[in-house]
Amino acid sequence: MLSKEIHHKRIAIIGLGLMGGSMAFALHGKCKSLVGFDADIETRKLAEKSQIFDCITADPGEILSAVDLIILSVPVFSIIKIIPKLPEWISTEVAVMDLGSTKVNICKAMDALPDFFHTVGGHPMCGKEKLGFQNAEQELFHGATFTLVQTRLTTAYIRNLAEQLVITIGANPFWLDAQTHDQWVAATSHLPFLLAAALSLATPEEVFPLIGPGFQSTSRLAATSANMMVDVILDNRRYILNALKTYNQSLMSFEKYLENYDIEGLHATLQHASILRQSLINRKE
Repeated sequence: MLSKEIHHKRIAIIGLGLMGGSMAFALHGKCKSLVGFDADIETRKLAEKSQIFDCITADPGEILSAVDLIILSVPVFSIIKIIPKLPEWISTEVAVMDLGSTKVNICKAMDALPDFFHTVGGHPMCGKEKLGFQNAEQELFHGATFTLVQTRLTTAYIRNLAEQLVITIGANPFWLDAQTHDQWVAATSHLPFLLAAALSLATPEEVFPLIGPGFQSTSRLAATSANMMVDVILDNRRYILNALKTYNQSLMSFEKYLENYDIEGLHATLQHASILRQSLINRKE
């Protein structure tokens, strides 16, 4: 059986963007070796300059047969495409974790792997709107909830290894099933992104002199790369549609209050929203 200790592990990170790069910085010096893969040559150059990797390559087949843990940190649909290719590169026991923002379809793809794989779904609840290795930082995961999702191939070994890794990078492991995860993040992550995008689209350009911190904080997520978010939104569209319907009902209530000049209804709803928001924050803390 493989060793359970992170500092004895040879770890490969496929995808060296914000998440993969930050994971590398957080693991630097805490594992036996660290290798990286990225298809983009400029990203590889930046990663090489960081001097935190033992090896960087454009061909994952060169490195994956000699590692203990593979971390998949590319866009959601790319993760789903890479997983079935893993047996072409690896024929011995290995652990696999992903960092994708959705879990149901990724975990289904993991379920189809041969039994010598130890797999677990992962999603760190953190990030920034500015992506890329150039924005990666060691402390990105510090204090964040890191969701872990069991698959058909989640053994006791990978459970322990995944929890150790999460704790090592300063995050807090939180086990959840894939369906519940996707339903919850539709409300807490994916819907807020769409609302920020909608707010930006609905704001006339001529009002820019009056833009203050309220607009900037509320619309911040709209700056996130569309290339990354399209995958996430389409893959989780079922639960996002449900979240949008619930949100639209709230908007229609506000529209009704304004049309009817309903001061009591408006005040009560705003007060209720404030209480609910504070309750959510308090429970999180």
